[in-house]
Amino acid sequence: MESKSQPILKDEKTCTGCGACIAVCPKNAIQKKKVGFGAWLPEIDKSLCVRCRLCEKVCSYGTDSFDLDTVKRREESSGEAYVAYNRNMKTRRQSASGGVFSALATYILDHGGCVFGAEMRFEGGKAVVEHSCITEIKELSRILGSKYVQSDCIRAYREAKKELLKGSMVLFSGCSCQIEGLLSYLSDIDTTNLYTIDLICHGTPGIELFNDYVDYLQRKYKGSIIKFSFRIKEPTQISYTESITLDDSNIIGAGGVLFKSKILNRHSTKVEE
Repeated sequence: MESKSQPILKDEKTCTGCGACIAVCPKNAIQKKKVGFGAWLPEIDKSLCVRCRLCEKVCSYGTDSFDLDTVKRREESSGEAYVAYNRNMKTRRQSASGGVFSALATYILDHGGCVFGAEMRFEGGKAVVEHSCITEIKELSRILGSKYVQSDCIRAYREAKKELLKGSMVLFSGCSCQIEGLLSYLSDIDTTNLYTIDLICHGTPGIELFNDYVDYLQRKYKGSIIKFSFRIKEPTQISYTESITLDDSNIIGAGGVLFKSKILNRHSTKVEE
């Protein structure tokens, strides 16, 4: 019998960290390995790997999806574009920009579907950023707002697949690499009921680096952070100023220089000028 070689995954310069390879592995043989700037790479446990190569097949980076000529053809064949905002003033104030995501999410939820988006919470003084699934309007606030740090989508991919197989409508919002990872992961099932929102992204800082920053702020202000806002929405503009809420309910402006800097982004998601 011919022996199969070990699958080869992307390296630090080409992996976007979408997590599709981890989600698709039937043996849970791929784990996260920390690398520079607080990012991570997938690492295969050779003792568990059965060399099915699903991890290689699901990886969309470097395929036609990321080919510049393909992107250009897509742009040339695109349909109409629209500018929109949510007419509900309260919802618009709670949102990072115009509240369009809230309107789309509300429609899906009102029709019995589920919505996936990035949620940030704090556990034991550390930030946890991952994609969560909501099924009720009252949960919507959990996934509103901008998070300038990479979200973990692995569990969300699997949950979205289960919901689609049940016939549910699914709305999934994320960065383009995460949406590409989702579509590749779902390539073997009917996605008629899937709706996706690609966010325009200038790169993704890693969670470990962000938590080093969180630890610095907690020591500086002598309290535990329970909420972190990456930008402040004012009546006439959006201010890229961070603010933190401590466990004593004190809200402090924390600046905003660090996580606007592109030098913190993982190599594969950096945008060249």
